Amino acid sequence: MCPFLKIFKHPINECISGIDSAAPENTVVRISEEAQKELLVWAGYLLSEYKWLPICPMLAAPPIACKEFVSDAAGLAVTANFGSGPGCGNVGFAEDGTIIFAHQFTWPETFIRIAADEKGVRFGDKTTTLEVIGLLMPLLLVPELLVNQHVRIMVDCLGTVYGMRNKSASGDKAASVFIRAAHLIASYLGCVMHIEHLPRVSDWGAEVTDRLSRKSSTTYQDRKLISAFRNRPLPSCLHSWFSNPTSNFDMATCLLAHVRTIV
Repeated sequence: MCPFLKIFKHPINECISGIDSAAPENTVVRISEEAQKELLVWAGYLLSEYKWLPICPMLAAPPIACKEFVSDAAGLAVTANFGSGPGCGNVGFAEDGTIIFAHQFTWPETFIRIAADEKGVRFGDKTTTLEVIGLLMPLLLVPELLVNQHVRIMVDCLGTVYGMRNKSASGDKAASVFIRAAHLIASYLGCVMHIEHLPRVSDWGAEVTDRLSRKSSTTYQDRKLISAFRNRPLPSCLHSWFSNPTSNFDMATCLLAHVRTIV
């Protein structure tokens, strides 16, 4: 009925999944502060003065000609050397195939080597989270190109594809935070995202972003391509998050606030 509201469900689902099936029928369940905020969003929608909100049409295939962005991100195994410079890379194309965006970002060393989520899983092993952060780059750096557009976003991680389509990643709160950020920003821009799976190094865009995901594999021509685009710096709240990564849904709101200062 309202697909947008699906992004406000992860904390609620966490509370529901934590209920002991053997608990008595009248057991009182205390919900988290984040879940309370989610319920207020749902309540605000149901109590809206617009009583006859139209049913949202099902998402159709993207138009034949639309902007496309390819994204790829690299993790770091426990035994791997940070010297390879793991990070994420992006390249974007206009409707006529012209390159309109290219970007490379290297993960901070402490973040990718040591930092872990609330379950103790290293971010270097969290492929879905890293890929979602990667696909956010065009939304954060060149949002003006996406206003009122249909946009195809191609990634090689199926977990990211399904997470973006479901508007939440089951069991991965950090990924869900950035998935929410992507959908919030897209809604603000009036942008319809079409998330599609693109097998690794299966076309030119996939080859370039695969090389850009690591400093060690970036070629001279790749660096020339990146230097042709003077992108904005990443939002300060994201830089702060890399220093102390926590799974807090306020990050999604902070990233949206950043985009609102641009567009």
